[in-house]
Amino acid sequence: MVERQEAVHSFDIGEEIVSGVNSVTNGMNLKGTMDSKETCDSTIERSVDFHVNHTTTYPHRPSGQHLLIDLLHVSSSFLNSESQLAAAMVSLITSSGLTLLSYHCHSLQPMGVSCVGVLLESHVSFHTWPTEGVITLDLFTCGSASLLPSVSLIQELFGVKRDAKDEIVTKWSHELRGFRIKQERMDHVLDNTNDLANDLLSSLDARKEMVWSERTEWGQVDVWDVRDEEDHLTWEEVEKMRLREGDEAWSVGGTGELMRSLYINGKAQTSQQEHREFYESFIHPALLIHKDPRNILLLNSIKGSSLQEVLKWDTIYNVLVVDPDYRLLTVIKEHMPFMMDCSTIVDSTASCYDDDRVWLYHEDPKQWLELYAEDVNSVPHHVDYNTEGPYPLPEKLDIVYLDPVDHFYARDIESQFFQDVSFLDSVYMSLNEDGIFVIQIGLVPSIHDPATGSNYSRENILRTIEKHPMTQAMLVYEEPHVGFEEPTAFLIACKTSRCRNDWYQNALQVDYHLRYNLRDSTDSQPLLVHYDGSTQKQYQYPSRGWEVVYCKRNPMPVECSHIGLDVNRMIFTMDIEEMQKSHFEVIVEDDEYTIVSKVFIREGSYIMPDSVSSNYWIHQQSQDNLKEVASIRHTGKISIIQDFVKYVENHGRRTNLPGIQTNHVEVSWSSLIKRSDEQRRVNVGKWITNVSVPVYSPVWERNWESFDVFLVSQRDIHVGEELIRRLDE
Repeated sequence: MVERQEAVHSFDIGEEIVSGVNSVTNGMNLKGTMDSKETCDSTIERSVDFHVNHTTTYPHRPSGQHLLIDLLHVSSSFLNSESQLAAAMVSLITSSGLTLLSYHCHSLQPMGVSCVGVLLESHVSFHTWPTEGVITLDLFTCGSASLLPSVSLIQELFGVKRDAKDEIVTKWSHELRGFRIKQERMDHVLDNTNDLANDLLSSLDARKEMVWSERTEWGQVDVWDVRDEEDHLTWEEVEKMRLREGDEAWSVGGTGELMRSLYINGKAQTSQQEHREFYESFIHPALLIHKDPRNILLLNSIKGSSLQEVLKWDTIYNVLVVDPDYRLLTVIKEHMPFMMDCSTIVDSTASCYDDDRVWLYHEDPKQWLELYAEDVNSVPHHVDYNTEGPYPLPEKLDIVYLDPVDHFYARDIESQFFQDVSFLDSVYMSLNEDGIFVIQIGLVPSIHDPATGSNYSRENILRTIEKHPMTQAMLVYEEPHVGFEEPTAFLIACKTSRCRNDWYQNALQVDYHLRYNLRDSTDSQPLLVHYDGSTQKQYQYPSRGWEVVYCKRNPMPVECSHIGLDVNRMIFTMDIEEMQKSHFEVIVEDDEYTIVSKVFIREGSYIMPDSVSSNYWIHQQSQDNLKEVASIRHTGKISIIQDFVKYVENHGRRTNLPGIQTNHVEVSWSSLIKRSDEQRRVNVGKWITNVSVPVYSPVWERNWESFDVFLVSQRDIHVGEELIRRLDE
């Protein structure tokens, strides 16, 4: 049992400690030490325990910062020495620019020390466990200066090793405390409403070290090395450590190397581990669906990884990078060079920005694009441009990418670029007729989300692009493997609906096009680690949340009433093996087949859904290839192909979704339904008719196949009545 020993009060040893502070802190390199005399109380009374003797009035501030630090493997003799601990505490306070009013230290039985220091700015306290080599310390201040520089200072003053072989283990957490007005919280980079504070600084379980912190002209930039206690080893680390099956390190979290991460204005950008997954997902889908991507514009994308991915394509002639924050580029070059490393791309350079295809502009993106759209020759010269003569900018662009800082809600680009249509006008004016616009638009919506609410920025961006007369198709997709807690969302907007045709390529086609268009690598390793044909296949159908949120619009879009088969509608099927169960029968008249109803069918009922769902899909290119093969003479069994082509032409219909050159071919009983151009005779048709396909509709993107094939009765069908469809349907 630990018992309280008679206290050795601070005023007995205080003068000796304070006089020795300078010798303790001399030579220390302290980054950003605090210089704050802000207090928590309106008045300070005379100190009763220490040498400070004054009474001053200060403004009351109901908020502060709280730093919690735990150290392990500390010297037991140091942790049991009240005088050494008191000296370290005073050194911490003095070196941090704080003001000590008084302190108490108490030695406990059988060992251990507890100390508390009252500061003009608030307090510092700690407790030690010498046997275990542990000290837990907390520092609270009401000043505005950051407490983060105190972390390294505390490690230096209190991290006295108990053994030369031991490394001091540090766990620490930083929180903003008290009450602030909303704007103060939003503006404070350490506030727990942002990623840096909430996910990193406030976690005691994360191993973390600050690499760089700087406020540039355009925002706060922070680079950290991080490893969460729950993070298990990566495959690269396993290979490097040569672990074998059964080794304990496999299952122990947080034991690997720290991973470098980037934060801008407190918001997570990317990390050493996930940056390739994020930017491969952002960049390559649009390059894939454009027929010939040559001239690319990257807005707000100075970080380098977007450029890194674009330069992997051999089709690229020019990449224009426009971002005003030149200091951010310098920071990333120095501290995160992997984000702009093009050394593994054949015929590129070690740094992506040195590639001859790159044009770099430190300009305001919106203003720059406006100049470009109006007159290419009015654009200022790019960085390091010294060539005399005409400025050889491409007259039109193929793809424009816009990368936000706020990857969760895209509020920054919404407020900067989408308050009116002027920016979007500039985008479309700068693009070729088959141009594409790409944005990362925050997190993926949930089925529980409202139509706007906290996602107002995303919805405003969607509706602004959707309403623009030059937008012909909008595709949303998502990727979960980007390092965020939730999947992130991307938007592609096309000037022509033809982009859909390549969007819905099969996985083999995608893999072929990637192999054909990507440059080779210098190390024989694939240039892409994540994106391929199967990944693109997953992107083709938006998740359910997109559809649900879209259908919460007022008024509700028409197609929302056609999601899934309506359980309240009757289903009528053909069963040729057990005709007594079949609702239809096949009749032969004059060597022609026709289908007749055996029962009364109410208007709006489903007709043979089991049969039509097995329809065959064939791309127009495949159909044209078969025609070409069928035209070859003297090859024997060519008539079989000719018969198949003829069947496809007679029973195939182009999908209703604009831009897709795919035909669905009826290969079931529905192919025997007669067709007529007399509307009065028609009693069967597609379940969604006379509806134009919107530019943006997750419902159509998710359900276009079912909209094409499912049939319903267009009116009441009586017993013995022949089924008839429209000739052009």
